[in-house]
Amino acid sequence: MGNNWSMVSPDILAIMGVIDTRMQWSRKNSSRPYFQYHPSEFGQCLRKAQYRRYAALGYIDIPEEEINSQTLRLFEKGHNMQRRWSSYFEDAGILRGYWKCKHCWSNANGAYKILHGKQDKIGVFKPAKCDCGCTAFQYEEIAAYDEELNMSGHVDMVIDFSQFDPSVFNGIKPLYNIANLPQKPIVVDMKTSNNMGFGKTLRDGPSFAYQVQLTIYANILGYEYGLLIYENKDNSRTASFKIPKNTDTIFASIKQQVRLMNEMVANKQLPPPRPNKKDSYECNYCPCSSMCKSSGIWKHEKLSEMRKKFYGMLL
Repeated sequence: MGNNWSMVSPDILAIMGVIDTRMQWSRKNSSRPYFQYHPSEFGQCLRKAQYRRYAALGYIDIPEEEINSQTLRLFEKGHNMQRRWSSYFEDAGILRGYWKCKHCWSNANGAYKILHGKQDKIGVFKPAKCDCGCTAFQYEEIAAYDEELNMSGHVDMVIDFSQFDPSVFNGIKPLYNIANLPQKPIVVDMKTSNNMGFGKTLRDGPSFAYQVQLTIYANILGYEYGLLIYENKDNSRTASFKIPKNTDTIFASIKQQVRLMNEMVANKQLPPPRPNKKDSYECNYCPCSSMCKSSGIWKHEKLSEMRKKFYGMLL
């Protein structure tokens, strides 16, 4: 047919441009304010977290973080994986969370919109029926909030085997030992990885920042431990890790960091940067980079000591 497949016609470019625009619009309209600290910020450079909080409070302006549409689609793959796994746990009857009644929530003229489980710290199992009689529900993540630490976030999932009924899988040989299932609820965090990153995880273990994030959630919600699950985007292999609460070690350090950062707010102070060089990899992609790099902190003769003192075992 003589087509030049290296050329894309203007109308096709325009169609794909609409989707890219939609991705950017969705990101802008779903971005969260940083009045509070978020568990995912810890185990990383907390100077960025403090900059973001000051921007939310109106003290400073920082440039909007630019994320191209390809990267946003990669993020969406992670969200899709999380939704898929939540359906696995839901089908097994072990998923706790908040539950939207699809009838009440979609009825714009309704007198109420029910979010079942909102009053329970660890959510509830999916209800059999809403007060309106509807039996169709949509799972929503549980919110985790600690007023003392001024920290909030949403956990991917909470699973609880207290009402697990093995007969739900009748006709299938069990691939588990029921005696080994956890006796109390646990928090689950999901991560995707390409084949190269997955191999590194198998060799070196899970990301330290992810461990910190799950440690925070386990402590805020009062769980014994967390479960971190990686799924390889290239072949769907999984790797799972038990993450303890670390109350007396890692979490104690986290609480100390948060207390210091909350105290700094009154005087608009900043913690030291976690990287020891301005051209470190994580600095190159930080929205606060230009502001931070102009700071005299990088020339401070005791920067190394300041970093060690503030971050401690989390450096």
